[in-house]
Amino acid sequence: MSLQSYKMYLRPALFLTIAVAFYPVPGTWIWVAFVLLAVFYFAVDVLNVDKSDGSPQDLVDEYAAYETGVLDRYVLDSTDSYGLFVSLRDQPVFIDIREDKHLKEREEFAHYLSSNVDQLAQNLEDFIESHPEFAPKQIIQIGLHARVLDQGEVFWTPDGYTLLKGLEFVAE
Repeated sequence: MSLQSYKMYLRPALFLTIAVAFYPVPGTWIWVAFVLLAVFYFAVDVLNVDKSDGSPQDLVDEYAAYETGVLDRYVLDSTDSYGLFVSLRDQPVFIDIREDKHLKEREEFAHYLSSNVDQLAQNLEDFIESHPEFAPKQIIQIGLHARVLDQGEVFWTPDGYTLLKGLEFVAE
């Protein structure tokens, strides 16, 4: 067993140990809360109970309701987000903009991506051709969060992550 496989037992074991430590203390029921936390984290970490509210397709369906190219605040998957939508591979993709001291530059880069969406789409097809493992996946979000202002984090569903440098997709 690798170290990574042991990590998934850490939180349940920790809370169970705390519960056992509090159990003999007379007049206290706090141990029950720690047992419940241990059970919860066992379900999440060990049994991999899905923590999301819906399927990735639910997000795509939600995104499809929004107009592309409009910079605004959106509530996506119960989270307040700032950015805009573009369409890649006939699917809506949210460009999430980090709101920090570089907000203006990030907004400009988001508009640059939106106005060059045809070139971005062509580069995406070229990337998928050279990385066929991404062919069955779709981009759900591009995060403009990096310190490098012309770089984005590309989040794919199911389970994928790449970078966007300018208009080029880069496998990490």
